[in-house]
Amino acid sequence: LNKIIKYFLITVGVDLEMNRRVPVSIFSTIRGEGLFRTPLLFILILSLAVSAFAAHDTTVTISPDVTVCGIDPIEYNITITNNAGSDDDIREVRIYDDVNFDGIRDDGILSFECGAAPAGWTRFDELAVNNYCRYTTPAANRITPTNSQTFTFKANLDDSSLAACGNTFKVASIDDKIPVGEVVTKFPTVTVDCEAPIILKSVGEPKIQIADQNYWITNNTQINLSGFDNNTTDGETPRSAAQSCDVGLDYCQWRVTLDGGTPGDWHQFTGDLQSQYYNEITFPEDSQHLIEVQCVDRAGNKSVITELDKVDKTPPVTTKTYSPLGTYKIDEQTGAEWIDTATLIDFTAVDPDPSTHSCNIGVDATYYQIT
Repeated sequence: LNKIIKYFLITVGVDLEMNRRVPVSIFSTIRGEGLFRTPLLFILILSLAVSAFAAHDTTVTISPDVTVCGIDPIEYNITITNNAGSDDDIREVRIYDDVNFDGIRDDGILSFECGAAPAGWTRFDELAVNNYCRYTTPAANRITPTNSQTFTFKANLDDSSLAACGNTFKVASIDDKIPVGEVVTKFPTVTVDCEAPIILKSVGEPKIQIADQNYWITNNTQINLSGFDNNTTDGETPRSAAQSCDVGLDYCQWRVTLDGGTPGDWHQFTGDLQSQYYNEITFPEDSQHLIEVQCVDRAGNKSVITELDKVDKTPPVTTKTYSPLGTYKIDEQTGAEWIDTATLIDFTAVDPDPSTHSCNIGVDATYYQIT
């Protein structure tokens, strides 16, 4: 039996890099002893061959699995679980920055850095030579079936990867099967979102534009806010296919600062991943309102608008005076005013500012009617 096992181990090899097993025929190497004339021995050899090709299986996850585009390197966690039913322990892990193994870091990976080894493991930074970070451990710390271990790396990603809207990483695990171990390879993906959400603000009537999106409004003017992360340029017009990688909204919110005071509480929009809304906002008081709106998508891209709206609900005050020329009399019983043709009448209109923050838009015109 020892002789049979020895021959078997010598004649079966494993290509670690390409994840292939390369058997060499046992029947061509064992000669002249009539081994296969015994059915029981033949079955034993076949069983050994089948068991030699049984590899462990893994579940590999990456976190975060969505990211922003081209900012400073972010730390990613690779968690490897040796699945139940595996016969062997994992003794080595490799994390690649080169999925197609052409010796060049993949497009879309602007930078890549090996993370520290977990406790009980040793890190070998072989990026310059082999395009991977290699981690090994002695028997006591190997990943046994049903258990997991987390490894880290840092990377700066953009949207130039060959994979649509993301980067795929190659993660290989090698078990302790004799003689060299079985290799299992998985390919977790990180989605890259390079576009910030869109924020729209609409202002109802009455309104007069001050500048850009700043307005004079009244207490009856309704303001509607909306946020989009739906692969459009304005909530409706589709982006090009190359830009259509939105991962959806995390949240949108707004708040107001009244007359230069302390900012108020944030108010959350309602909606879904693609669009969120906050409608029919009104302000009852004559005041200056600094409105801040934020929308953040699931990758962390953030859009902000800050606009100033001034509420003027106070009407102008008009006073009437008569010149000293001519005749002026008032009927004390009826209140009727009597003048002659030489009397001059003056009207003076003022737009009050009870807010004291220049929220009075001013007098547009004064009209009078003679009947």
